[in-house]
Amino acid sequence: MNTQNFTQKTLEAIQNAQNIARENENQALVPEHLLYSLIDQDGGLIPSILGKMGADCNNLLAELDSYISTLPKVSGGEMYLASETDLIIRSAEKAAKSMGDEYVSVEHLMLGIFANMTPQIRKIFNTHGITKGAFAEELAKVKTRPVTNDNPEDTYDALSKFGTDLVKRARGNELDPVIGRDTEIRNVIRILSRKTKNNPVLIGEPGVGKTAIAEGLAVEEMSSAVKPCIVIHLIEGVCRLRYRNVRSRIQRLHECCAIHSERLPLAFGEEVITIIRICIAHPHARCSPRHR
Repeated sequence: MNTQNFTQKTLEAIQNAQNIARENENQALVPEHLLYSLIDQDGGLIPSILGKMGADCNNLLAELDSYISTLPKVSGGEMYLASETDLIIRSAEKAAKSMGDEYVSVEHLMLGIFANMTPQIRKIFNTHGITKGAFAEELAKVKTRPVTNDNPEDTYDALSKFGTDLVKRARGNELDPVIGRDTEIRNVIRILSRKTKNNPVLIGEPGVGKTAIAEGLAVEEMSSAVKPCIVIHLIEGVCRLRYRNVRSRIQRLHECCAIHSERLPLAFGEEVITIIRICIAHPHARCSPRHR
């Protein structure tokens, strides 16, 4: 086991699994400890994917906790890696290699668990309808390129992390009614329909209704007969882009937009001047002339 090729989240999951075993006075680090740690990661990839698969992570943790409490307790002694856990980690390393990844990430650990399920884990997965195929399908939606650094999880599902799906909010009746902006909304739709020069910029003082136009566009999409869109509000992403990883995060947004072929993403970014100032302040973040 070469931990130098593990991502930060993978190392964190293994360390937390050891803490769980230690707290329960378990001498052997078993797969259930590791699975509990993966699902319990705050804002982690695994609970996010399992949630999208319809599984209740709290129930999963409760069932794993009940099983862990029945494991033999040993006072003192050195903790060791159970053979099943060692097999999972080896399988994860093989999965990373076969997928062309340079680092072993948390999804590889999960794939290793699927390939080497203990009877208890198999029982839990069957109860909640968790399958390897469904997991791989959801993973493919958020992972679009090989893992080349030790912190790839922060770049997964960039649209959800750096923006808000206004169409989804509109369908949930979470947006206020847009009144008196029909002409502006139609003008935006007309510009978006062009083959070239199709990037509208809304200019105006704060509070005049620029964001409302984007929200109105999201409402229009729900009743539209054209190809469905995702109207993404990127104000949150702009705030995070201010200090670091400017170019890489914009690139991740671009890649995520490219893979949503079934729903055309329309990115609405507030404070465009802020992004321009970032690029001026951070030369490494500037695009080449042909991409400007």
